[in-house]
Amino acid sequence: MTPDPVSPTDAERVAEAVATGTGLEALARTLTDPPLLAVVEAARRRLVPRLSDEATRLLRAVGAFPGSSAQDLRDVTLLDGPAFAAASRQLLDGGLVESTRFDVPDCWSRTARGAAVARSL
Repeated sequence: MTPDPVSPTDAERVAEAVATGTGLEALARTLTDPPLLAVVEAARRRLVPRLSDEATRLLRAVGAFPGSSAQDLRDVTLLDGPAFAAASRQLLDGGLVESTRFDVPDCWSRTARGAAVARSL
C-alpha cells in the first residue's frame, strides 16, 4: 500500500512561489497567516517593479520578438528615441532584459526575472 502524499504546508507553498516567481497572486488570496502574507507581498513587490507604460510595452515587445535589435523594437513599440532610451534603461537596470546574446551586440532578450515580471503583468 502506497502512503498518501503529504500536502505541502502553507510555508512550503510560499517558498515554492517565491522561488519560481509564479502563483504569488493566487497564493496571497488563500493565506491567512500574517507573516506568510508579508513574505508573499514582499516577493510581489520585488518581482513586479513599478514599470512605466513605455517600459511595460518594451518588455512585452522583447518577449514577443526575442533577438530583435533596438531599432526593430523601436519600430514595433512606436517609442521615440528619448522614450525608448528611458524604457530600455529601466529594464536593463532592473535586470529584466539583456541587450546581447551569444556575443552578438544589440540582440535583445528577456532575462528569467524579466519573464517572471512579464507573466505577472
